[in-house]
Amino acid sequence: HRPQTRAPTPAHAEKIDAALIHVLSVKPEWEHLLAIPVEFRLLLDEQVSSTNPLLPQLIYLGERAFARRVVLHEVLVHELSHVWCGLLCEITDFQRCGGPVDLVLPSGTRGKNTRQVVFAATFAATVVSYYAAARGGASTSPHAARMAYCLSYLRKTLVTLEEEGTPNDM
Repeated sequence: HRPQTRAPTPAHAEKIDAALIHVLSVKPEWEHLLAIPVEFRLLLDEQVSSTNPLLPQLIYLGERAFARRVVLHEVLVHELSHVWCGLLCEITDFQRCGGPVDLVLPSGTRGKNTRQVVFAATFAATVVSYYAAARGGASTSPHAARMAYCLSYLRKTLVTLEEEGTPNDM
């Protein structure tokens, strides 16, 4: 379903553009991925951000995503990873016919399918990669706690997928 949204204001658009330029400066190897056209919409509810694989190349951002630059950077990296996975799903879906729909994300969110767990793993891996490049991966980085959380989240998603049998069956 489409949430209630509005077009970004010029101020929001400027912040998004600046954040994308920053992400590119940290991860220049993502240049082609960041060049994929994406539409941004502002959420009218309390969510920080979201995407929907059925609505490709569309990222929804809530006001809380703009709270601090570091938050916007991570939110964009997170949601862009979902866009990139969604494009791959146009070629081959990550969800097998008859696959499970009762998986649990490391956050405790229940009722997920294989595709959703792969998207979650990709978000975590992408954010870890971004933060490692942003601060050289140092354990003293201001992002060290967030990196550790995302790395733990990634490991747990991979265990979920391994237990489900997906990595060898895809």
